[in-house]
Amino acid sequence: MKFRLFANLKIKSLNNLLSMPQLLNTVSLVPDFTNGLLPMNIIKYVSEKGCVFLNYLQDILGGPEKFHPFLVFCIENRRILTSDRFKTSLYEYFSHKHKILNIAVNWDKWFNEPRFPASHPYIMDRRKTFWQGQADLWIAQRIPSFDTIGLDQSNDLAIIEFLTYLLTLSTVLAAYQLRKIEHEFLRDQNICEI
Repeated sequence: MKFRLFANLKIKSLNNLLSMPQLLNTVSLVPDFTNGLLPMNIIKYVSEKGCVFLNYLQDILGGPEKFHPFLVFCIENRRILTSDRFKTSLYEYFSHKHKILNIAVNWDKWFNEPRFPASHPYIMDRRKTFWQGQADLWIAQRIPSFDTIGLDQSNDLAIIEFLTYLLTLSTVLAAYQLRKIEHEFLRDQNICEI
């Protein structure tokens, strides 16, 4: 069997991804530990919400070209970055975007309340990768063929991403689609991730 490290592939932890919407109904970005929760019980889920929050800020402030230098600035100039320091640094760095930040970001809801603010619903397919988009096309086909979406059986990483995305969808696949997946990918497979 082949084993790989997927640290740089942007494939999320499947368990966290599958249970994230339910967990975010109870965990705030700045957790309140006075209700008896231990940090070790929730800290692994806060990072996903924080990542979505940073992506949201990036989107409203002009994209990665504008936002990445701000993150570098924060890391270089602050040893400890609290929520208040982060907010202050953001307003200082983007001094020309105060109006956008004041209108678009509900700081209290992002930091202190569970769930996403109503202005930013959690949508799993918000930023699909190429293979996630191809999976959507494949699901829509009446006669499923992996040739039409360019999924080559020798591309193990694409297969893993494709199957992982299918697993996270709420869509119920038809029996013929499941048979096609089983026939193409799950028989005689020597890759543990698949």
